[in-house]
Amino acid sequence: MTDHSVSGFSGSAAVLHALVCRFFEGIRVHTKLVSSPMQNAALPDYGIRSMITLEPDPVLPQLPPSSPDKIRIALIEDPFLCHYILLSYPETAAQLLIGPYLHAVPGKKELLHLFGAIRIPASKFDALAACYDDIPLISDLAMLESFLTASIQTVFPGAGVIWSKETVAADAADAVLPAHENEDSTPSRLCAVEARYQIEEDMLDAIRRGSLEAAEQKLIALERQGLNNRSGSTLRDGKNYLIIMNTLCRVAARQAGIHPYDIDQLSRKFSIRIENYANYQDLFHSQLQHAMIRQYCMLVQNHSTSGYSPTMRRILHYIWIHEDEPLTLTELAAAMHLNRNYLCSLFRREMGETLTNYINRRKIQTAVRLMNTGRTDIAAIAEACGIENANYFSRLFKDTEGITATDYLRMLHRPSASSRSFESD
Repeated sequence: MTDHSVSGFSGSAAVLHALVCRFFEGIRVHTKLVSSPMQNAALPDYGIRSMITLEPDPVLPQLPPSSPDKIRIALIEDPFLCHYILLSYPETAAQLLIGPYLHAVPGKKELLHLFGAIRIPASKFDALAACYDDIPLISDLAMLESFLTASIQTVFPGAGVIWSKETVAADAADAVLPAHENEDSTPSRLCAVEARYQIEEDMLDAIRRGSLEAAEQKLIALERQGLNNRSGSTLRDGKNYLIIMNTLCRVAARQAGIHPYDIDQLSRKFSIRIENYANYQDLFHSQLQHAMIRQYCMLVQNHSTSGYSPTMRRILHYIWIHEDEPLTLTELAAAMHLNRNYLCSLFRREMGETLTNYINRRKIQTAVRLMNTGRTDIAAIAEACGIENANYFSRLFKDTEGITATDYLRMLHRPSASSRSFESD
């Protein structure tokens, strides 16, 4: 999400860069190091412009260079309620672009007014509104400005901070409506459109069921129909396709009973990856749409609560959110405002296993995933799973997987490890 590269400058400017990037990474705001002067440098977003096919992209305003005693910062607002910060570093031509972020979550009336002002088709409203769910929110602007001022004056003592405000005018980007939307209404064209929508619905139904094989088959059928050229830009069309795919998958997961917290985590990850592609070749070779289908199906398989009672759904959501903590029966009962004995009885009746066994099994599943992605420190893995005692973790791992954690790691790192694996649902 964050570009920590400091190629081309060092010293105090590099220190300030690292300090600011770490802060914004902590609040999940995208940062990007750019060069000055910036010719036709487009403002990044979470797919809003690519969704509504705007030409041309709004460009960054030009910010004068800074000096060690005079640091310049521009606060930028675009026509789509997105905000950015442009920080000009002294002693270098590099500048840091921060954003987008929102000052407030836009309501339906605000979005309708905004999209109506730039003539966006009503059919795209829901998908556009969903894009805003992924943009970070910073409501405490005084805190933000205080942090930047304090950071600058810590690294450059005595420096003055010069703030400016820039607005990207709405007429900097004109909406381009796809020409073919009003063309080719022949029966064959209408049948093709109906077929595509049916394939999409079948794919979403497969995701709602967590059926990976069926969902991938439908995705392949969609790809065979090709990607419509809607904007004249191959990269933009590719991003648009992935953004819509992410939105559709997110809706399907919610309909399957997945908690919004879990959906948001996965959706945000894909939104950032889509935004970071700079050329169509990288985007095409990433096959990101297939990764989406796999991970949303796995999310449904592992986290769906559609068949459980409302109370059990709350219990499961709490466990999933806190499963990397030392979760106890007493803590869970208190959080749910339930009697301990009733909680255990309800859980066993609806889940078919004891609460303790379920929590421990999920923790070991997490441990296996961590090991499969390169983690080797058993004590650190145990802590990441919310188990403070490494010896207890080792016994639990052996009881669950039938092999010790140490032997499992050895197996993974043997030359023949690629031919064997332990699967954990």
